[in-house]
Amino acid sequence: WSQVLENEVRRAVLENTSDVEPRKDSRQLIEKFFSDQQTVDIVYEKIIERVQTDRTRNPLILLRSLGVLKKYLVHFMPSPTVIETLDNFCCSVAATDPQTRKTLIYIRALLGRKRYHPSSDKTVNNSRQSQRRATLSSFNSTTPKRMMAASWNATGLREARAQLQEAILRSNWIISNMVVFRQRPNFDAMIGMRHVIRPLAMHPYFCPFSIATQHIDTSNERFVIEQHRIEERIKTVRAAKKAEENAASKTAGITNGRNSIKLFQFKYYSQQEPLQLTEQELDQVVSAVVGTQEGNYETRLIASKILIKVLVDRFINDAEDASKFFTNIVTEMLESEEEETQLHAFNLLFNISVHFNLWEDMTIIDFEGTQNHEVLEGMTKVMEVQRQLFEVLQEMLRILLQCEESSGSAQAHRVWNNALNCLLFWTTKDGKFQKDMLSKVEIVLLPAFLRHSNNIGDFTQRHLIRILTSILYEKNTLSTSHLKKIGGINWIIDQYVSVRSTEAQDNLFVIIYDHVVSNISSKKNIARGYVLNDMYLELLKRINAPQLFAKFFRFAPAKFVESLVHFICGEEDWNLSISMDGQSESMDKKTLRKLLKGFKLLAQKYLALPGEFAKLHQASVESGDVSALSSFLKSNRADNRKYAELWLFQLLSEHWLGVKNITPLGKEALALFVSLVHETREPLVHYSHEIYISIIERLMLYLSFQTSDEQRNVNLQTIVSLLNEFLLKILEQETLDEENTRRIFDVLWGFCYCANVHRPSTDPYSETSPNDCIYSLYVHGSAILPQQLKNEIDIRVFAFMFDNLVNKNYAEIRLAVLLVMIEKSMVPSNLEEIGGIPFFRKLLASRDPAIAYHASRFLIDQLEAEKPEEYKDIMSAFLNKAQQTKNETLVANSYLQIKALIRSSETGKI
Repeated sequence: WSQVLENEVRRAVLENTSDVEPRKDSRQLIEKFFSDQQTVDIVYEKIIERVQTDRTRNPLILLRSLGVLKKYLVHFMPSPTVIETLDNFCCSVAATDPQTRKTLIYIRALLGRKRYHPSSDKTVNNSRQSQRRATLSSFNSTTPKRMMAASWNATGLREARAQLQEAILRSNWIISNMVVFRQRPNFDAMIGMRHVIRPLAMHPYFCPFSIATQHIDTSNERFVIEQHRIEERIKTVRAAKKAEENAASKTAGITNGRNSIKLFQFKYYSQQEPLQLTEQELDQVVSAVVGTQEGNYETRLIASKILIKVLVDRFINDAEDASKFFTNIVTEMLESEEEETQLHAFNLLFNISVHFNLWEDMTIIDFEGTQNHEVLEGMTKVMEVQRQLFEVLQEMLRILLQCEESSGSAQAHRVWNNALNCLLFWTTKDGKFQKDMLSKVEIVLLPAFLRHSNNIGDFTQRHLIRILTSILYEKNTLSTSHLKKIGGINWIIDQYVSVRSTEAQDNLFVIIYDHVVSNISSKKNIARGYVLNDMYLELLKRINAPQLFAKFFRFAPAKFVESLVHFICGEEDWNLSISMDGQSESMDKKTLRKLLKGFKLLAQKYLALPGEFAKLHQASVESGDVSALSSFLKSNRADNRKYAELWLFQLLSEHWLGVKNITPLGKEALALFVSLVHETREPLVHYSHEIYISIIERLMLYLSFQTSDEQRNVNLQTIVSLLNEFLLKILEQETLDEENTRRIFDVLWGFCYCANVHRPSTDPYSETSPNDCIYSLYVHGSAILPQQLKNEIDIRVFAFMFDNLVNKNYAEIRLAVLLVMIEKSMVPSNLEEIGGIPFFRKLLASRDPAIAYHASRFLIDQLEAEKPEEYKDIMSAFLNKAQQTKNETLVANSYLQIKALIRSSETGKI
């Protein structure tokens, strides 16, 4: 190399990685070196040299250097030798900062993809590089979220779609962390391993629609900035709506709060005199709290305040006696047939706990660092009473579970929700779980909490699965005795196929994996060379198996094992080993096949009809009679309905979809299937709809897994037509409830393709990221719904879902549905189908600021597309108004613009 050229490269690297912002000409110069195939290798080498020769060990220089690598590796590929050097460099960096570690992981992900990607060949011509870079630059200026919610004129929509399909920016896997206590193997150190790391969603079984080439860059700087802008605009809408509500309340003469009354007017309990009541007076107080209310709410409220004072006094004098007295009271309340009385039992417990914290004035400093004997004594007393109250809670939970089991009917969701709130109050501190408190929770309670968690929300369900996993792995290995207490592996699979949280899927998958491994790890198999270790678990996590294997427990295809082994390993045999902590760990194709067979056998066992039902199924095939099946579908027993659902699915798949011409038995089964929609008997409506939706999902998976290359288009059209026909049948029913509407949403969003899913922390007792469900990832641009599905599914399907999902826990689900409706409403006929522009104008009044914002964005874009001149004049007026008021939000926020337009139409002024 010319010494002059090398010095120029070194200078450009120094200026772009220094602790000051580089000049524009320096950025242009280094970009020129990156784009030149003759200098691209040397510029990467000089960046490595820059970090390694920095004697000051300035962290800012390291961050700037990694930033340059992160920026230019997307566009400019070095030779395989330099890729290896860069990879070794990333491994050698001792990073303690989380952001630095994240950047290193991301860079290594890019290197892994480019090493084995065909386009990483050094002979790629410059024109192709420039063309791809131009495409990426265009994509960066129009983020996926923006495409979904903003740029809706016909030309822009086509361009956005084309850009999205061409934007292959980076691999879609990120190291996944489990909330399970086991050492993570150094997977990346296995030479030659990267060629097997392909996302499982690219397998045709899991991705029947043509979406496998679509990737989303969620770490791109422009994308992050745009997401932040949208969030800031939604915050502005929230503030505007709050102001509107306050103004309306003021106009109506409604005042909030008690401004003249202090919230607390009391002496600390240590300064109060005990309340003196006779036995007769105490009985009257207890009877008022425990007895039937019959509308006498005020009496219970007053009596509860007196009882709290009595109980606090008793806990001070004799805590053990007070605990027994209180337990007797709440036991009677929980055994009551009144839901309000059961709820009040947990409210009473919570209030006593809060009140006893008011024993005396103890500041945070007192609790954490004081040596004052009196304060420490008071703190000890409070902690001791709180421990006894937790024991009361444990007894209450046992009673609640016994009442539900003895009655044979489920307790009200609200009662279990209150119980869960109390449990979380005692088992968490500063937003973190306390391991010593979790160890005291009886695992048999978890199934009951999860059974009632649909109305709580996915975030709480994720916490429950975390608690469950922590208890099952209390001693760092899967406890089979605990597993039996909650219903065995079948119950775990039931949860696995229904949860939506990424973290929850990860945790449950590890439990299933360990169960499969325990079945395989017999002495006979070990002697044959089948030795399983955590390398196999890491491999399955890397290909996103925890998120996708749930489908195999809904329908298990015949050729699952061989197809998946071929997808992961290819044609050649491989046997890889690594030395870790002085021990050798290895992987081979034969053992991987054995492991996947273990999953297949478990899925087949889970989906198999038991002996009695298998005989009835065979009898119905021979006779063509489905009357017995009809009676089981309407059974009051959950297990009868479960096996009847599998039975009906088998008939439909074998005698309707699986044959060229539907058989007479297939017609009978289809008629029975459709009749589930029209069930009118109140106890059976919910279960019939649930079975109907579940069978639709199984049929979709059956068609997806049966898809071969020549049948692909035929089967995809069948999927779309079935969804349009059979989903509309049930969505049009007024008896459809929110829970089943959500199941319909899950069927459609089950086709989503995820990229760059960032999983939560490995610490099971720490708080994690916000919602990590597929619908949340979709809303934030980290997941894609296949374009063919969005284009061809009737807009009424989404409109019915949007109208039915009004629960506050379903806010992001509703927003995900709205984003699809907005995209489909670019077609005038679709817009008219849901009521036209007035439909979106009504959404401006929604209390959900995100719904209101995106509706306003659609209205503004429609105005721009249909009346460009009028739009231009209006925006000029907004700009003038913003300059006068020095308020730029009027120009940037579509909601404020629409509200201003509505106001101007009424007053004549903006």
